[in-house]
Amino acid sequence: MKRHAALQMSNPTASSHTAQGLSRLLLPLLLGIAITLVLRGYQFGGGNHTVYLIEPLREVHPELLANDWWTTHTLQYHVAFNKLTATLMRAGIVEPAFLILYLSLVVLLHVAWIRLSLILGLDARGYLLSVLLYYLSAGGTGLGSYQFLQDSSFLPGNVANVALLWGIGFWIEGRIGPAAAAMAVASLFHLNHALIALAFWPTGFIFHRWHGRPAREENTTPTASITRAILWFGLILLFALPSILPAARLALAHVPKMPLRDFVNLYVHLRHPHHYDPLSWPAALWISFLWPIPLAIIAYRRRTIAAPVRAAFAFTFFLALQLIALLFAGVIFVSEPLIQMSLFRSSIYAKLLSCIGAAAFLLDPGIMARQNVRRALIALPLAAILGLVAIRFARPSSTAAAFVGANLGPLLLFIAIMVAGVTYICFRQDVPKPRADHRVAAGLILLFALFRNYLGLQIAIAHDGGRAYLEVCHWARDHTPIDALFIVPPNEQLFRYHAQRAIVVNFKNVPQLSSEMAEWQKRLEAVLDQPLTNLPKRFDLAHAAIAARYDALRTEHLTAVARQYGARYVITARPLPTLHAAFEKDAYHLYDLDTKEPKLETH
Repeated sequence: MKRHAALQMSNPTASSHTAQGLSRLLLPLLLGIAITLVLRGYQFGGGNHTVYLIEPLREVHPELLANDWWTTHTLQYHVAFNKLTATLMRAGIVEPAFLILYLSLVVLLHVAWIRLSLILGLDARGYLLSVLLYYLSAGGTGLGSYQFLQDSSFLPGNVANVALLWGIGFWIEGRIGPAAAAMAVASLFHLNHALIALAFWPTGFIFHRWHGRPAREENTTPTASITRAILWFGLILLFALPSILPAARLALAHVPKMPLRDFVNLYVHLRHPHHYDPLSWPAALWISFLWPIPLAIIAYRRRTIAAPVRAAFAFTFFLALQLIALLFAGVIFVSEPLIQMSLFRSSIYAKLLSCIGAAAFLLDPGIMARQNVRRALIALPLAAILGLVAIRFARPSSTAAAFVGANLGPLLLFIAIMVAGVTYICFRQDVPKPRADHRVAAGLILLFALFRNYLGLQIAIAHDGGRAYLEVCHWARDHTPIDALFIVPPNEQLFRYHAQRAIVVNFKNVPQLSSEMAEWQKRLEAVLDQPLTNLPKRFDLAHAAIAARYDALRTEHLTAVARQYGARYVITARPLPTLHAAFEKDAYHLYDLDTKEPKLETH
């Protein structure tokens, strides 16, 4: 294997890598971007947007959702994202702007990725192989079901994910100022990343002094170096304050808090087991995270990667966060703040670094014969196809088979791009072919433009989110008082944002603090007429159980809960014959409890 960048280990800067030429990087970069778009896709207005778009909506239209308890009485701390989104809403361009910003994040993710690969001594083939290895490992999902582009949306966490990756790359390269600036941006957009950056910076500085400064700082005195590090830390802290202060103020307030055991049962085991309960995660998730690590360690020990010590520190730092989370916010739970820090969120960085290390291992001719690696890579697409067929037909009623059936299109597209990627890795010529780059770029644009709504892996969850339910939301927005309060199926996610009307409670929008969760629990139990302990401890199963329970409730119970909370409207997914429907669409029925003879509208 030709290691152009490895020969430049004495000066691992971005400028030193430009000698490879942009034309040699463009094709693998486009293939990497294509893989991400096919497997992640894009969506607006669903999923976590129904949480994160509410506060900006209220900032632009403060008259909306004034009677909504979750909106007005729980912590909303994404200050920078809220301000940016509110500005775009006022300009009337939030949807196209979010699409552009999301695509920008995809590009920035892969530019940071290929740049980090070059810094660590790999060439473009090594980068592309690391991308394939990463996404072959549970579709690019880290521990806690976290991803770089969570929920396939433009979200504050996704901005912070990509910014922090840039910061890590700059820090490994020894460019301290840009590293601090990138970490400051990450800290501005998300509280969890702010805490990680504020912990990484002093720990990294101590390590940096212990193992010696990079060449660019050799002439800097210790005092100047410490002063500079403190100033950069101050920049990160300054940008972190808008995220930290609201959370700290509420966390330290003298308000009644739920006992830790009850908080863990509700927040961890019931509402977020996929994020916070490692003992419930499938073995496949653990294997997908752990398998590249031994190969990366071997690559590190052979020094087949550049900047090995600083890269090893970054990897060890993020791996240590996973161990802390596992022991003290997974096996045992010592405090509410440690759970809320979501340390498993940072597993994506350890996973990405280990996949780069695994690619270095596989492409090192001193370890693996080139012919053997070529055979193994060529076999990957075939193995993927056989795996899909085996899952789909060997156990057609299994959860895995249902997942494959629902995502067959994106999975086949991924395999097709994998074929192109393997071809590039195994048979790339030294003479670049710009026309191939142009064809891939045009195909990528066409693919996303024509099939955007069909891209991205999806996991089926029993929630009301179809076109019919959206029409109910829009009717409520256009035909009910602005201060109206609704009882909705608690498994739904869309009503607050799309109807712009208040609801009593749903399962999706959960408070973050134990001082707020007691009321959420009380409301949800009142609507469902049963303790939450009766629900299964898995997110998708809990959704299905909530839907079934709500559909089985008696009309008298729903009207009694409506009176209890002052709700005028009730939405159900089954007819209630004793009530008069104000609007119906397919399976959905909207009832106005204050109107004795409503004018029924059906569509």
